[in-house]
Amino acid sequence: MQLAHGAYGRGIRRRIGHDAHDILESLRDRGVVQADAMLRYTLTGALETELKMSLDVTRWVERALRYFIEWAEQQGPDTERLLSDLHVILQLLEWAAEAGRWADVLRLGRAVEGALALGRRWGAWAQVLGWMLRAARALGDPLLKPGSCTRVAPVPCAWVMSQPLTANWLRHFD
Repeated sequence: MQLAHGAYGRGIRRRIGHDAHDILESLRDRGVVQADAMLRYTLTGALETELKMSLDVTRWVERALRYFIEWAEQQGPDTERLLSDLHVILQLLEWAAEAGRWADVLRLGRAVEGALALGRRWGAWAQVLGWMLRAARALGDPLLKPGSCTRVAPVPCAWVMSQPLTANWLRHFD
């Protein structure tokens, strides 16, 4: 669960002020959250699992999913911006796939899969294509028509589509 990301996270810090930053730093000092170099905070270890079990965060995850779908679609060919928030995008795609929100999986997947291929993030790209394939199968989407998934790289895309939907095939991209 990511608490702040990229430019959006910096905007939150500007609006809320230093109090939130101080609180997050205090939580980091206690080992409850961790931060990367860009001060993006994430929950650590068992606390995240415990919170997911005790809180219904569906409404908030849905809001984040809508935000990131619209944001990613607006980025166009800006590979660097999309990749800077890859962690949260992958978490949202995983949640959407687990929740059976297939239309959302396809929208967000289509918005980011080109950036993943161009950024040579092969493992993440294969994972996104796998979720998109599951979504397309569930919706009867034309993504499954021959040649429709080949605009970025025909050979890897065809290979992904030919694989059973298991985590084992991701090892080929790492």
